[in-house]
Amino acid sequence: MLRLAVARLSFCSNSFAPRRTRSEDVALHEWHSGSASFDELATASHELFGVRRFLAERPDWHATILRSASAPPGGPLTSALFSSWLNEVEAGLKRGRFDAVYLSLHGACQAEGDPTADLTILRRVRGVMGPLPVVASFDWRANMSEEVAILLDGATSNHPTRYGSEATAAMDALGILEKIINGSHRPVGALARLPMLMVGNETAMHDMIDSELAALKRPVLAASVFTGFAWSDSPFTGASALVWADRDAGLARETAARLAMAVSRAPRVLAEAPLTVDRAIEAAVAAITPGSPPPALVDLADDPDKGGLLDTPDLLRGLQRAEAFGKLPGRTVFAAMHDPEIVAAARRMGLGATLSGNFGAQTTSSYGPSVPIVAHIQSMGHLPDGTEFVLLRNGMLDIVVLSRRAAKITAELLAACNCDLSNMAMLAVKSGDNVREAFGGLIGTIFTCECPGPSHPDLMQLPYHFVPAVRRVVSVDERHAAGLAVDLALTRQSRRRSDERRISAPPKAHQREGVQET
Repeated sequence: MLRLAVARLSFCSNSFAPRRTRSEDVALHEWHSGSASFDELATASHELFGVRRFLAERPDWHATILRSASAPPGGPLTSALFSSWLNEVEAGLKRGRFDAVYLSLHGACQAEGDPTADLTILRRVRGVMGPLPVVASFDWRANMSEEVAILLDGATSNHPTRYGSEATAAMDALGILEKIINGSHRPVGALARLPMLMVGNETAMHDMIDSELAALKRPVLAASVFTGFAWSDSPFTGASALVWADRDAGLARETAARLAMAVSRAPRVLAEAPLTVDRAIEAAVAAITPGSPPPALVDLADDPDKGGLLDTPDLLRGLQRAEAFGKLPGRTVFAAMHDPEIVAAARRMGLGATLSGNFGAQTTSSYGPSVPIVAHIQSMGHLPDGTEFVLLRNGMLDIVVLSRRAAKITAELLAACNCDLSNMAMLAVKSGDNVREAFGGLIGTIFTCECPGPSHPDLMQLPYHFVPAVRRVVSVDERHAAGLAVDLALTRQSRRRSDERRISAPPKAHQREGVQET
């Protein structure tokens, strides 16, 4: 019987989000342990689904889930939350006498005082397991350190556009582990890291992997491309490629370097130059064509998929101003604000009542003051995940307010909030580059608004500590890409003796105005 330990901490940190991610945030989303975790979490798009499928065909393997935790992207974890997870997993590994470990990590996780929390996890786990095999899967937005190729015996990543790729990544990592256990393979890893941050067409970066590997005509165990997460400020923020080969360090290094250079040459699809909110509203109104999908106003700087707060007020302020001056062309949907107090007040008052309050800037006023609005309670209810919603109407402006911060604003979410998207004149949404994917043919021309916020697309405006300005690249041409230096990683063989491992110590580390009911 092979005893496998499984631990998961999948969290993407936005270093510029002012609110820390706390225990209650994780508890609302995913905080499980033991065999019940499979029943609670193992859906087709989850790593534990892959673990369960892998184990179903191997009755002589037994897995123990020490702790599985995740939350939507947000500010770094509190030190108490991260220590709680790490100490629990470390104690479980020491107590369990396991033969191997599988870790489900994000790769862009940070905690208070620790900008490279995923690396801290790997160091601590390796310190307990010694020479026993440890494999992991990462998110495609991971910020990877060269040390990953030393601390792990194998690693994989998911794919941004393939449903269920998280489960596939877990199964692929466990497949490498099985080869190590049965002695047929000795994986050697190499990481090539590009000295640049990149924002753009992640799909194109991943689609080039197959063609690059085919050009080499030499097999590798696993090849992953990471675009990096530019809003997680760490010494390793940026794009990279990680490759594992069987006993062939040269092949691993060469393949990783080729993939990294291909990433640097991948075409970027950049957003149009943003407009001020007032100009964007004017342009959207002018773009309305009868019989065509309505235009969309997009606030990239408060994208919840990049750790945005759903709390910055700039876009809502502009829409409220346009409504006050009669400049909205028809029913306009704004999605969304995260404000549990507004939702609770609406629930107490009931449908049809009038609610007045200050919207936005409840976490911080750094991105502008809150917006006073008087609105009628049009609808309320629960989303499938238990989040409460309220749909408020202020003249021609419909405002969606959520009790929990959604990970992504989609057409399905708005339909569940009773928004009639078929009759809207305009859509205003806090989203990112995936807005077209999230709304498809329901929207027409997209207008990007210049708003302040923690996920601002102009990286030069963000207060980085670790990333110098020369590395904040949004687009590169072929000549620039050809001259980029690639940092090749150290390599290691999976069965190196424990006394050869060099494991470094882990790094050291406004009062709310009341909501009035009228």
